[in-house]
Amino acid sequence: MRTKKAEITALIQEKKGAKPGEAEMISNYQWAVSQVMGNMTEVELEEAEKEAITAACKGKQYAHKFASMMWKQCGMRVVILEAWLNEAKQVTVGSHDFNSELDGGQSFNCLQDIQKDWENYAQESFGRDPDAAAADTDSEVPCISLLKCKPRLDVVDLVTKSDGKPWVANIKQVSLDSLKNIVRGYFTYHYRIACGIPNAAIPWGEVARNQNKYISPKYLPLNFKVTDPSKMHKKDATLLLGFWRSHQDKDEHSVLRF
Repeated sequence: MRTKKAEITALIQEKKGAKPGEAEMISNYQWAVSQVMGNMTEVELEEAEKEAITAACKGKQYAHKFASMMWKQCGMRVVILEAWLNEAKQVTVGSHDFNSELDGGQSFNCLQDIQKDWENYAQESFGRDPDAAAADTDSEVPCISLLKCKPRLDVVDLVTKSDGKPWVANIKQVSLDSLKNIVRGYFTYHYRIACGIPNAAIPWGEVARNQNKYISPKYLPLNFKVTDPSKMHKKDATLLLGFWRSHQDKDEHSVLRF
């Protein structure tokens, strides 16, 4: 329907006298979509359906690319809120947050605080009455992956003993996600000490590009390439943690340093 957007807007202006940005434009949008779709050929309808399928299948891929480019090119953290009509013509809302995958960023875990405002906006944007929807118990806005508020995990806590010193515990039968968090926590513990900033996040991209500038090879397994822990394979995370464990048994104060 992207190629029909101008036609839809023109129809609303002609028949309803509404201008872009006005409330009447929003409230009549779905009416205009129905009118335009009613005049579409079978070929055009098939093409529109293909666009919808592409959007559903590749939406996350496009969102990730956008968030990644904004971080790399502009140094901006991005959280994406989205709304669309599902196959049942219900207004559906969702979100994407890739910050934890981009150079050690933290996810924004409080989207639920603004969920109701976003749902109301989505209803209005698709020509629905949010007040009527709220009164109708069957019209609750479906929610896809809108993140719930939860306490943030400080991965440094995973590698810190009660006396405040870093320690890699036994990693046998530990899941890949946990291994990644332990690696991130251990690196972060020492990075914060080195830079003197309690809440500092490691610039993983820069570290990967200039590894020897940040970490001496003696603190890593032979020929080990440092990367963002979220991208590590299990064998690499296990190798690295095993290396640190073997050295901490000898001298826990010289296991890692930035």
